[in-house]
Amino acid sequence: MEDGWIPEEKSFRTKNEVILQPTNLDQYYDAVSKKLMSECEEFQEKESEGTLDEIIKLEVRLSKYVPLKGSSHIDLPLSITQKHAVINVKNNYHEC
Repeated sequence: MEDGWIPEEKSFRTKNEVILQPTNLDQYYDAVSKKLMSECEEFQEKESEGTLDEIIKLEVRLSKYVPLKGSSHIDLPLSITQKHAVINVKNNYHEC
């Protein structure tokens, strides 16, 4: 702590995103890196008179993506059915 310098820890986070098999991981990494660096620069310019000295910790969290599946037919209310304005498709395919 030289010249009244006080170290400060700051967290920067990205939102959760779905990464599917066809996702280009290099492009995704570049985009996330740019966003984090932009946030660091913005913090240094607006909220602090200091500079980013070091990255203490970088945490990457991964979760398996399990999309919900539709599996049943729901009858429309009679008031909608009688208008003949909506098609209510029945199908037995339980993977959509």
